[in-house]
Amino acid sequence: MVELNTGEIVERIRTLFAQGKQFVFWYDANADFADNIGEITAQLTQTTIEMLPGEQFKTKLEVLSLEKNGEAALIYSPAKKPGLSQNLMADVERYSVEFTADATVMLREELGLEEKHQQFVVDNMKFFGNKERINKFKALTKERKINNPVIVILAVLAKANGISSLDILKSVIQTDLEDNQALNEFKKFNVYDHFWQGMSSQFGYFTSEPKLKELLSGMLVITAFDQMELDLPSQVNVYQSFAKTNVIAAVSQLMNMANFTSRMKQIADEVWQFINGESVFKNVEMNDLIKSDIFRNFDLKIMDWAATSLVNSELQPNGVDLRFLTHERQDTMYANEYESAYKMIRKAVPVLAGKAFGDYENVEKFAEAYVDTKSGLANIDTSYRKFVDYRWTLDSELFDSFDTLAQRVEQSYLNGFLNPMIKRWSDVYDIKSIESQKLQRNFYRNKVASSKNPVVVIVSDALRFEAGQDLAKFINRENQLSAEVDYMITGVPSVTYFGMPSLLPHEELTYDASVPTVLVDGVKATDLASRELVLQKRNAKSMTIAADKVMSTKTEDLKSEFVGKDVIYVYHNGIDAISDNAKTERKTFEATAQTVSEIQSIIKRLRSANRTNFIVTADHGFIYRDSELDTTDKIDLKPANFMKKAPRYAVSKEKFEQTGVDSVAISDVLDNDQEEIVYYPTSANVFMSQGAGKNYVHGGVSPQEMIVPVIAVHSKRGADTSETVEVQLSPVPHRITSRTIIVSFNQLQPISSDVNGATFEAKFVDQAGDVISSTEVINAFSDDQNPSKRIIKKRFVIADQVYDQTQSYFLIVENVENKQEIIREEFTMDLAITGGFDFDFS
Repeated sequence: MVELNTGEIVERIRTLFAQGKQFVFWYDANADFADNIGEITAQLTQTTIEMLPGEQFKTKLEVLSLEKNGEAALIYSPAKKPGLSQNLMADVERYSVEFTADATVMLREELGLEEKHQQFVVDNMKFFGNKERINKFKALTKERKINNPVIVILAVLAKANGISSLDILKSVIQTDLEDNQALNEFKKFNVYDHFWQGMSSQFGYFTSEPKLKELLSGMLVITAFDQMELDLPSQVNVYQSFAKTNVIAAVSQLMNMANFTSRMKQIADEVWQFINGESVFKNVEMNDLIKSDIFRNFDLKIMDWAATSLVNSELQPNGVDLRFLTHERQDTMYANEYESAYKMIRKAVPVLAGKAFGDYENVEKFAEAYVDTKSGLANIDTSYRKFVDYRWTLDSELFDSFDTLAQRVEQSYLNGFLNPMIKRWSDVYDIKSIESQKLQRNFYRNKVASSKNPVVVIVSDALRFEAGQDLAKFINRENQLSAEVDYMITGVPSVTYFGMPSLLPHEELTYDASVPTVLVDGVKATDLASRELVLQKRNAKSMTIAADKVMSTKTEDLKSEFVGKDVIYVYHNGIDAISDNAKTERKTFEATAQTVSEIQSIIKRLRSANRTNFIVTADHGFIYRDSELDTTDKIDLKPANFMKKAPRYAVSKEKFEQTGVDSVAISDVLDNDQEEIVYYPTSANVFMSQGAGKNYVHGGVSPQEMIVPVIAVHSKRGADTSETVEVQLSPVPHRITSRTIIVSFNQLQPISSDVNGATFEAKFVDQAGDVISSTEVINAFSDDQNPSKRIIKKRFVIADQVYDQTQSYFLIVENVENKQEIIREEFTMDLAITGGFDFDFS
């Protein structure tokens, strides 16, 4: 039975009663309203008598009784009106009135369809026999003129959110392509052929036995070869008849639809098997393959090719810049699955490219070269750290596939960078030649005591310099903060019990071998309480606090605790706590990244407690290697009376010389007259000792262990001066004559601390805002100073449909993050008519 809005029927019946008629007869020949009669009578004040076939006599008796009492009634019969000779109610009907209702007409009017669609309603009464389907139909057609209402039925049955062919196709392919739920519904309601006629009209898919997998195979294959700018090979000539431009535009939109990417990847995997993708694409050159992102197998092949090239020392194979390529691949459909792998490959490039060491005349010149932000040697350590960290995030299969590359990177880092660097550093290291401002032991005097404003010092255990550079970079992206990076050089051994006391105010530092520790003016400073006493001896308005407590304490309580404080030392232990443990040291680089993130959170928390002036530093750095040490990496020290012996240093009062080992007097390190000597390897090797053999070590003489960051962080004064990068459309003809158009965009500024990068989406739309092209992603993150290197070219495919030459069409570009439209450029269309869109509404 049809489900209708019965309000109109009720009003018409009420009108008849209002005209003074006592009885209203309603013969519903097809019982169209049998399911609705209860709803109708509930809205009437008059009695309703339902006269079923064979109940005329019974009904007449009821009517006569009502007549005698002067009561009115609706007599409803879900049957055809009987002939005069068989109609026992004929005499009553002469002084009554008859009501009629055409369900199909009423339904058409309720649906908002024109009279020309009356037969459509009649033909599809089975579909409209459900209130929910009627309501969905009405919702999809609200305030729209519908030329082909069949597509609305398709949309309802497919559970689509719109009535365009793409909306319907998207919903259809949400479920299994073989035993498809939507197609089964189409068959049930006799619109199956209409769906495939639409697919034929829209995408040029003609076959007597249409299949979803075959349709999608053609669409994905055509798009893949178009992305590669290649003709279809003979194996897939069957797809030559497809409407290429419509196919490409549709695939582009499906790939970019929110919450649909996962399903598209599943479909692509099925299609790859269906078409035997290995065979179809076997002759495609890598320089062409890298242009497409349709199938995950492309990414697997690209990553394998890139890794193999790097292993063979080809840093730009086939002229391809792997760093640029891996950036681009992060914007593809499979980016979330392979992002870490591509980042890992990108970080391998600088490690394998290496850095030439200069002839540094002293340790400070070496340190300056190491910390240089543009081309400094520290960048190699960062690249190696991130290479290892990204690799450990991969699933086991991908992880193993990069074994050879990992070995090559490890070899290059250790033998081509770390060992020779430490040797050079050891050659020029002379603590007495280091400027006072750069010595860690003078930190308080140089940085804290000299501050004119209250200051918070965040001491993060083992935060080495290159990680500090990363931290400063992230801080500078904040709208309200600025960070300036400096450095200082620790003493030796470069360990916590030397570094932490050196950061405190003191008149004298003394090495105490019995603990071991370094005494500050004769007292231990090994915990928060003892360090606070040392600080307060110099400035009574000082305090210490653990980073964990900062994060767990309510803001108002922090404000109260900080009232009147000039100096606050916040102690954070993220890296050393994880790394100085054989069971967890593999997570060293993960802990480093986590530390960078946590310090940002600590600063944010402290700012909420009205603190605006910060210094971030560390007690020491570290060396980490991902490969296991072997016996050749270990040094067997000559027998001596060692007060302390660790992998990267040993302390003794005895003097000796040994190949691969150098030493420094503690009296020079702490500026006192003690007799102890610190011995250290002049390479990345370690001493044979208890605990030796670990991958994470510190205590020795190397830039990685000794150069620590000193990051001054301030709240910006006044309005934020940073801005989002601008993208501008390059000059282009505004008359479109081809269904493929290449558009260039200029990234106006290089990315810097004052200019933030951004991702944009670009597409062509009509005046109604409907998308008529592929959607392209613009990533504006280049820091290249050369404007020609910041030109971004994008290729748009215009949908194959009829365009009005008198109408305007627009290229719009919007910021993905804030949805702000930054470009709206008007175009006109001058395209040949090649097909119709009967399947779409107009």
